Amino acid sequence: MLGCNQIVFQKNRPVVALSFGNQLRVLDYSTNKEIKSFEYDNSISQIAFDDDGKNFSVGLHNKKFFVYDHNFELTYSDSLKRGNPGSIIFHPTEKSILITDNIYSYKIPFDKKKEKETENEKEKKSKKNKPILNGHKTELGHTSIITQADMTYDKIFYITCDIARRIRVSNFPEIYDIHVFCLGHTDSVTSMAIHPSSSEQFLTGGGLNDTSIILWNLQNGEIHDQYKFNENNNEQYHKKAVLELSYCPKDPKFFIAILKSVHTPFLFQINSNKKIELLKVINITDFPEEDEIYKARFDQNSNLWISFQKTQLIKILKFPNWEENLSDLENYLKKSIEYNFEQDFVNRYFKRENRFSQVTLSSYNEEDNQKNGNDNNNKKERKKNSKQKWKEKQRQKKERKNNSKK
Repeated sequence: MLGCNQIVFQKNRPVVALSFGNQLRVLDYSTNKEIKSFEYDNSISQIAFDDDGKNFSVGLHNKKFFVYDHNFELTYSDSLKRGNPGSIIFHPTEKSILITDNIYSYKIPFDKKKEKETENEKEKKSKKNKPILNGHKTELGHTSIITQADMTYDKIFYITCDIARRIRVSNFPEIYDIHVFCLGHTDSVTSMAIHPSSSEQFLTGGGLNDTSIILWNLQNGEIHDQYKFNENNNEQYHKKAVLELSYCPKDPKFFIAILKSVHTPFLFQINSNKKIELLKVINITDFPEEDEIYKARFDQNSNLWISFQKTQLIKILKFPNWEENLSDLENYLKKSIEYNFEQDFVNRYFKRENRFSQVTLSSYNEEDNQKNGNDNNNKKERKKNSKQKWKEKQRQKKERKNNSKK
């Protein structure tokens, strides 16, 4: 059974999209009524709303992605050739999306009413446009796997992070034009939060060997402040990747951080001197046994939504103290969701994401161990049989030689 691995809110309406494995539910959280439900042929990797609420997109772990209109009717679908959709961002003025796979960012139009171009027009465009890769126009390329990608609220900058500790701030819409690099993490960048009302700063979180949060000056790429969880020999937070960062919409001086395998969200404040201060560790009542926090997101009312890896429980903590339970969405789908990933997908995806994976793979590892054990037994049996055949051949050869001498 898988918990909710994506919590995405629409900006101008009380609408939230929740994904559980390969199933997606769109909910009006002001009335707790379901608007739409979807089921796909693979697990969901990414969900995105545009700013106007006119379009909605879903990416899957089998490289497919879908675009829907405001009524959640399908308007466009396609697939990437290279990797799975890692992030999806709607273009603010055009009917297109910026979508990243492992390495590249693409700009993909989804307007069906495209006019047919003449050969001369195509030739002129090919000279101006950036190269076409796998049928999609590439806008930006990394030399390492992209872990995060997002755009500032005013659509001036496009920010991408990778596992090689690099953060690129690009000018939009010409995102191949790098504005500044932000360098300071000592491990892969595993999380990022964009300020909801300012293009002066943003937050990033580091991986296992970093375990820190950095507040960046977006204009010049310098570090305002860095908070290190593993300072003062605190073994509890040693080698814990920062999985989640989220600004509070009502008051962005507050933000939440989630560490891998740590059961308590951390509430921080950015003071007037651009310094990060830990305000409190939020205690979650009735925390599911042997479980971990999966996602943590603020809705437009600044209530904090928290999901878990192994259960479908979603806790909603009330603004502004974030310890009082506003409500629990428990067993939202009314039945447990079980989704069996294809084995080749598990091997391919989770080995790549192993250093900051949010999914427990114990069940898959057990299956792998059992399969490997069977393979080893078969190899031993084949080796034993081949040895016996070789001995029999040698015996027969010796008999023939002795008979010939006689």
